[in-house]
Amino acid sequence: MLSEINLADQGNSFFGTRFLGRGLREKLEAFLSEDEGKREVRIDFANLGVTQSFLDEFLGVLVVSQGQEIVDRIAFAHCTTETRALLEFVIGSRLSDRERLASKIRVHGYQSRRDLITG
Repeated sequence: MLSEINLADQGNSFFGTRFLGRGLREKLEAFLSEDEGKREVRIDFANLGVTQSFLDEFLGVLVVSQGQEIVDRIAFAHCTTETRALLEFVIGSRLSDRERLASKIRVHGYQSRRDLITG
């Protein structure tokens, strides 16, 4: 089943803050957890402007925690050229961050990411 988040319905013409990103991430997480974690979500950017900070909070946090599997369940629509470039950058860099963390966990024998941070 497919759910949709349409940025034009959010009452803003520009999405530039982490605060806005966090609120929409919570909505995205709720959609993605439906149907036993098999739901897909379409994000319609409605050709609106976004910043890297917004996208990092909206999507980057999920990408670091859940990896490529989460990216595969999200479709992006009506992106400007700039938005598409920012999406590629944020998703790519957060996938790299995830791999780097996983590598440190394997090499140093940490049990979890929490041990890596506190240990």
